Amino acid sequence: MEDDDRANSKGSKKALIIAVSDYDDSSGLKSINFCKNDGEGMYNVLISQGYDIPESRKLVGYVDSIRLKNAIYDFFTNEENKPDDTLVFYYSGHGIPDKWGTTFLAPSNIVSDHPFMAGFSFDHLTNSMLTCNSLIKVTILHR
Repeated sequence: MEDDDRANSKGSKKALIIAVSDYDDSSGLKSINFCKNDGEGMYNVLISQGYDIPESRKLVGYVDSIRLKNAIYDFFTNEENKPDDTLVFYYSGHGIPDKWGTTFLAPSNIVSDHPFMAGFSFDHLTNSMLTCNSLIKVTILHR
């Protein structure tokens, strides 16, 4: 693609909203209701700005580890993502460090003493973003 063509083209705007507010009792974590509200609010703002957010990319409330991991991998590694697409990843919920210093996004069914079993590490998040075809990626991590 020529530089002039790239400057004049507009890619798609896509978002993935993950707002984990409900946690299993076995997780050792308190539920945080404001995450649900924040996720819904971010969804509404991004939709009003023309972002494509199908239901499969809006995970709010109880979000188990498989849904969380699959949604993140599918979002960033989707072959339909183009270099000029804008991707917004929003996460609201607990983050859990392990004893070696790795931090994990915490799905509803995480066990905080062993976050590597169900959590999604920041390293995996970074690697997913690096493999993405899109050159424009925005990540918002909120608690």
